[in-house]
Amino acid sequence: MAAWVRRHRWLVVLLLAMLLGAVLLRGLVQIYLAEPAAQVLWWLRLNSLRIPQNGLWLGLILLAYVLFAASLARPLRDQPWQWDSFVLSADRPLKRLVHWIERSGSAYARRRLCQTVTELALSALAARLDISPHQVRTEILQDHLSLPPEVASYLRDGLRQKSPSLEPGLSLLPDAAPRIDPRLAATLEFLEREASQ
Repeated sequence: MAAWVRRHRWLVVLLLAMLLGAVLLRGLVQIYLAEPAAQVLWWLRLNSLRIPQNGLWLGLILLAYVLFAASLARPLRDQPWQWDSFVLSADRPLKRLVHWIERSGSAYARRRLCQTVTELALSALAARLDISPHQVRTEILQDHLSLPPEVASYLRDGLRQKSPSLEPGLSLLPDAAPRIDPRLAATLEFLEREASQ
C-alpha cells in the first residue's frame, strides 16, 4: 500500500486538495448562493400568491390572443391573398403548376419546377417505353428519343441538376417578359398527352 501511495502521490494530493476545497467552498456556496436564491424564491412565491386567479387567467388569455393575432397578420410587403379569384378546373391538374410558377419571381422556383417536371416526365416516359428511368435519362441527354425540340431542351435542363450553367431561356428571362419558360407549357402539354394514352 505504501508503494502504491508513493507511485501515485500526485493523485493522493489532488484528492486531498479537492476534499479540502469542497469543505471550504460549501460554506461560501451556502452563504453567497443558496441562501439568497432561497430568499428570492420565497419572496416570489409569496407575491405570486397575492395575485388573484382571475388576473392570471386574464393575462394568459390576452397573451394567447396577441399570439393568435400576430400569427394571422401579414407583413405589408407581401402581396394580398388571391385565392378567391383563382379557380382551377380539376381536369387539368398540371396547369396548376404553370399558374403557380407565373406568380413566382425567383429563378430558384423556376429551376425547382424544371427539375420536378423532369422527374415526372422521366417516370411517365419510363412507364410508356418500358425501360428504367436511368435509361430514359441517358436517352434524353443523348437526344435519342423522338421528343418535340422544346420538350427535349427543357428536360435536358432539368437533368443538368449539378451544372451551374443553364440554358439562357430558363433563368435569364427578362422581368418584363412572362415569368415562365415557354418550353414549360409545351412540356406540360406533352406530359398530359402521355398520361392520357
